[in-house]
Amino acid sequence: MKHYMCTMTTKSEYNSDELNPPEWLNADFFKTALKAFKKSDSVVVKNLILKPGTKPGEHYASVMFRAEVTYTLNHCKETPSTIQLILKTMPTEEGAKMELLKETTAFKTEMRMYKEILPEMQQILAQINDNTIIAPTLVYQSNFPAPVIVFIDESPNGFVSYTEPLNLEQIQVVIERIAKFHACSVYMNENGFYMTTFNDCPYQIVEGRSDFLEDLFMPSIRKGVQAICTWKDCEIIGSILAKNLEVFPNQIRDLFLNTKKRMYSVLSHGDFHFKNMMYRNSGLKSEDYLLIDFQFCQWNTPANDIFFLLNSISDHDVRANHRQFVIQSYFQIFRSTLEKLGYKGPILRLLDLQMELLRCELIEYMYYIIFVPFQYVDWANVDVNAMMETKDFHTTTKSAWTSPDFQNNFIKFVTHLIEIGVFEDKS
Repeated sequence: MKHYMCTMTTKSEYNSDELNPPEWLNADFFKTALKAFKKSDSVVVKNLILKPGTKPGEHYASVMFRAEVTYTLNHCKETPSTIQLILKTMPTEEGAKMELLKETTAFKTEMRMYKEILPEMQQILAQINDNTIIAPTLVYQSNFPAPVIVFIDESPNGFVSYTEPLNLEQIQVVIERIAKFHACSVYMNENGFYMTTFNDCPYQIVEGRSDFLEDLFMPSIRKGVQAICTWKDCEIIGSILAKNLEVFPNQIRDLFLNTKKRMYSVLSHGDFHFKNMMYRNSGLKSEDYLLIDFQFCQWNTPANDIFFLLNSISDHDVRANHRQFVIQSYFQIFRSTLEKLGYKGPILRLLDLQMELLRCELIEYMYYIIFVPFQYVDWANVDVNAMMETKDFHTTTKSAWTSPDFQNNFIKFVTHLIEIGVFEDKS
């Protein structure tokens, strides 16, 4: 049996921490995984090919490998079968990636999502004749010899990662998916699944782990505000945003962590950007779209994912001209799914959602200033690992901050926020 790595292993082609697999990632490991998946003790691995999982820029908060496994279930009695797999594990190399995930529940959260929550969501949707497939199929997961999740590699089935923001036609399947995801979570929480236990928000300050907000987002937000202060005729706007920096981190933490002020909660994906989705063909049909990466799922405000949807997934036309269509479409699907499921909890109104979005507008401001500039950048030229090591998004997106188009759009956006009182001094 052959067991070898792909020979194409230059740094420009793959993430450097995926060039050499751990020793335990061998035929015995995949035999164990396939025995569990196939529910058979007679698995024999005939051949194993391992490759790096992703190229630079495709993901960050994990280490991934692809595996092509040739196997039989009855030794010498059948033609071998081949299965394509993706394996996801924790980083082992010192650096920003390990530091970011150290002492977090991110990997445990994703393991619980794939083992417990996603299968239940699929099952309850099937009960109402909804064939939506939310995510790739789980094959196996274990904490020994290291935390690891194995699922079906959907790329041979034509699925690829998005490389640019989505237009109005493309965004509709995304709206449908996240609305059903949220609806299932609310229904499950009312029926014994205790979604409130998904309570590890990355913006919590926890001793011994990286301060996600202060370490990862605030440096770029501060540099962004500094840039705005240099724009022509933006002295007043710049001064308002600069003053807000003094209280901004505490305001964000309060929006995410103070549950008493929240209109209602859902299981938020929490890392809902276009790099964490896959599509095939044109991506316009439900069966041609998948969600991935569930490490930051949390029982929190629906505003979190909706603001991701508007500012990290949608293109400018959707964001500027079809905002209410996105929100209303989302809510119609969310509520109708709950009704079909037989939800008996409090009746949720569109007004409740609109009030929650208004209450959380500072989250949208954060996502706009962090994520929208990336829509002006060629991802082929982005070294995600280097960017995360320096924790400097602003330098990577510097071309956006000097773009008249971005400047005009941002000024319109933040002027609206000022007019509705988002940055009012509460002292």
